[in-house]
Amino acid sequence: MSKKDARREILQAVDRVLARHGLNALTIDKVAAEAGMSKGGVIHYFATKQDLVMANLVSYHNRFFERREAYLATLPDTPERLARATIHTMIDTWKAEPGAAWYRIDMLEDPQYREQIGTTKRRIFQDVLKGARDPSMILTAMFYIDGLWLNSMYRPSPAPPQSVEESYQKLLLVIESLWAHYR
Repeated sequence: MSKKDARREILQAVDRVLARHGLNALTIDKVAAEAGMSKGGVIHYFATKQDLVMANLVSYHNRFFERREAYLATLPDTPERLARATIHTMIDTWKAEPGAAWYRIDMLEDPQYREQIGTTKRRIFQDVLKGARDPSMILTAMFYIDGLWLNSMYRPSPAPPQSVEESYQKLLLVIESLWAHYR
């Protein structure tokens, strides 16, 4: 297995362990077992739990930006292109990785992880606002998406996936109509 493949497998194992057990219960032993490797094999790539978690966080953010770049390639060159791609990517990322919400919240307690999350959020906001004709509309949409995501985690009886999907689709329709208004 190449170094790149081994690192990817370990980070995927971190995702699965975090989604099942949370940040506080994450151990190198659990990650090694999940990845089908020895503890020493994991430590060869990531010396500490903190290294594992930071690499996982960076990988999550990189996947977000990769998804956004792929979506951007499908859009015409318009002022709201980056905002549109970001909003779609936020929805797609949270649908693809719903378990990430729980351990991302735990990560906010640690200043090191909080700084990484803050840096990425600032980049997203700055990128989106560059071409926005109505920045408040874009930020409202982004906060609404975050709210749907958080609501789906904390509801006593989670909404069926089709209800969440319907909410996202309604939001996209509203955003599209607002963008049409500014053309």
